Amino acid sequence: MKILKNTSLVLVLITMLLTSLTVSADETYVSSDKHTQMEEMKAARADMKASHEERKANRDAFKNDMKLNNEETKLNRESFKKSKDEMKEIFSDLSDETKDELKELRIQHKEDTQELKDEAKNKDLSLEDREEIKSELKTLNEIYNGKVSELVSTSDSAIAFLAERDELKAKNDILRQENKEAREQYREGRDEKVEMYKEIYLNKLITALPNVSDIKLEKISEMIEGMVEKLEANTKMSDERKDTQISQIISFKEILDEELESREITEEEINLEDILED
Repeated sequence: MKILKNTSLVLVLITMLLTSLTVSADETYVSSDKHTQMEEMKAARADMKASHEERKANRDAFKNDMKLNNEETKLNRESFKKSKDEMKEIFSDLSDETKDELKELRIQHKEDTQELKDEAKNKDLSLEDREEIKSELKTLNEIYNGKVSELVSTSDSAIAFLAERDELKAKNDILRQENKEAREQYREGRDEKVEMYKEIYLNKLITALPNVSDIKLEKISEMIEGMVEKLEANTKMSDERKDTQISQIISFKEILDEELESREITEEEINLEDILED
């Protein structure tokens, strides 16, 4: 029941975004000279169409880059999943003393990271606070992975295996950075508004998002792209209102895309609980 409720929260926000696309009656052109009015409208629409087509071409390029990157990270993610049994077999040859040390390391790492994860559930954090938490978690994970490598350094096969994982992780980090840059370009100069709405929406959804499936998040994200195109093509809406609503929609899409990325990062972490289970 809880999952249904949390999922509905996401859908309610989407509904709010969809219904906000209606155009108010006062956003029409008024002119005392009908002929002049028509000419002005034609010229404005021609300029708007050219500008819209150019922006759409840019957005399509950004979306295509992100799509290709996401497909590659998914393939890499599957590689991490498939390598689990291989990793378990390799680590089974380690000494009992090393296994015990790895278990203790895992317990300590969980304690260190759980505090930060709990802090991230706070509904009153700024985006800067959340980025700082992400950075601290990344640092802790890097330290943890480094210590795992040290403990298994006597096993050539374990070292080779972890090196291969590190190479895949490095590739994914590059792809995620490219996606981040593409998302910033997709904003088309609306950074301040997008950041403002993103903070508001993220604080409302921070506890609900983890309960929404990957597939649903991906579908909603794709749907939002279509909403942006419809808004851009609207010739009756004022530029100010259009800019505001596009900023709201983009901020919501970024939240969903970054949630998916955070799940990918979790998959890349070395899960010693499964590998060293009794």
